[in-house]
Amino acid sequence: MGAHAVTITGFSLGLPNANPVGEYGFMLRSSKINEIYAHDDQIGPFARMIFDGETIEIDGEIHKSLRTSWRDKEDTGPIGSGRAIPHVLYIPLYHKVRIPYSTIHDNVNNLNTLIEVFRLAKKIHLTCSLDWDIYLTSVNSLKEEVFKSTLLEENKKLQCLLERMPRFIWRAIAMEGANPVLEFLFDATDIEQGPLMTCTIEYDDKIAAVMREVSKEMSLHPEYQSASIWPIIEYFSK
Repeated sequence: MGAHAVTITGFSLGLPNANPVGEYGFMLRSSKINEIYAHDDQIGPFARMIFDGETIEIDGEIHKSLRTSWRDKEDTGPIGSGRAIPHVLYIPLYHKVRIPYSTIHDNVNNLNTLIEVFRLAKKIHLTCSLDWDIYLTSVNSLKEEVFKSTLLEENKKLQCLLERMPRFIWRAIAMEGANPVLEFLFDATDIEQGPLMTCTIEYDDKIAAVMREVSKEMSLHPEYQSASIWPIIEYFSK
């Protein structure tokens, strides 16, 4: 079939559990994605591309691949006999979005390690490790969701709705099972040397209180100022 471009239009979180990564099992909700939907001019607007773990060999090299609705390159095989090898992904962004996903990922990964250490030591009451959902959004979308939320107390809603925020925000939501416990909002238009943290949305007061206590202690040690988790420590230590 050769090189072929498609436009991703959606995805499915079809896997039952997130995939833990690293010593302390950092779990992202996005690792539950089992298939994506693409606008493919040869198939249609919602062509399925499935992560089934299969690899294929081309010119002696092994490549990860996705199951598709294509036929093979001779166009004679059954539907699904042609597979896709991801080569490059282009993601359009507004030019003022300066903070990359990797910066937020690393911050949250280190934060998760800290929380997991306290969970295992029974200093934070959590029944299981946290799942994280990290994604880019706009201030209007965020505040609309907060306004409609049935999980937040009215005073916390009001606090968030009145907070001055940038136009674009990275949301990092910590989930205990299906329930959010704490949400971190990062300024996506900041610079990497900036404070980054805009505010938090606290669903669980006890966990937020522990975070403040720990951050105040850590802020007294200069060695943490060069760590990627420093923006979070600095925010909670105020």
